[in-house]
Amino acid sequence: MIYPFYCFLPDLLVYILISYLLLKRKFSLDKFFFLFFLGLILYLTLFPLIYNLFFLGRHEVNPYNFYPFIDLINNMAGTSTKVTAIKEIFLNIFLYFPASFFGYKLFKQNKTKVFMTFVLLSCLIEAVQPQLSQYRRGDITDVITNAFGSLLALLTYLIYSKLTNKD
Repeated sequence: MIYPFYCFLPDLLVYILISYLLLKRKFSLDKFFFLFFLGLILYLTLFPLIYNLFFLGRHEVNPYNFYPFIDLINNMAGTSTKVTAIKEIFLNIFLYFPASFFGYKLFKQNKTKVFMTFVLLSCLIEAVQPQLSQYRRGDITDVITNAFGSLLALLTYLIYSKLTNKD
């Protein structure tokens, strides 16, 4: 599904507010893309929940999945799901990649903190999803693949910084 451009306008407004009112710094494409992709993560993982806020405390919470890659194992066993497990894994990896890359680019001295921030963000999102929606569940596979996407972004950033001598 392609999301219309106007869905990303709140990200742009957040960037403008943070950049000009709070930080009082000049325009930076790296900051814009960092905030844009961070907003995209929140939009794609939490936006469907906005419609379901009236269910808060009124629905049965889906159980959390603490078995890593169980959907992939079930898919290989022949019990496939609507969205194939492999596709979901790659989408989770590449969901966190761009925001993490620009995070490493902006906070060069704090690579470990950037990585841990994205891992904690992933954990928080997975913990909140089943509480707010009757259609979502927390999944340890998502946390692992999101962390891998952030790690892959770190490796890409390290190669980028060596090639451009910017670190």
